[in-house]
Amino acid sequence: MPERTREDIVAMTRRDLARLHANELSAALFPEPGRHDDAIPQDEKAEIQLSVTETVALHRRELAMWEEANS
Repeated sequence: MPERTREDIVAMTRRDLARLHANELSAALFPEPGRHDDAIPQDEKAEIQLSVTETVALHRRELAMWEEANS
């Protein structure tokens, strides 16, 4: 997950931040686009879930920073 500074986050528009978050979450959910869900073993699904959880937590922190600075 790329590291962004507070200044980077605050300088974005809310739409750009949302687009960035959507793209990162999509990449976390579908690390191999086009791969059927049944073809993914349980251990890989667990890794995907962990990645998604970490991504969501990061996005919540970044959104809170953005809202604090821009509201």
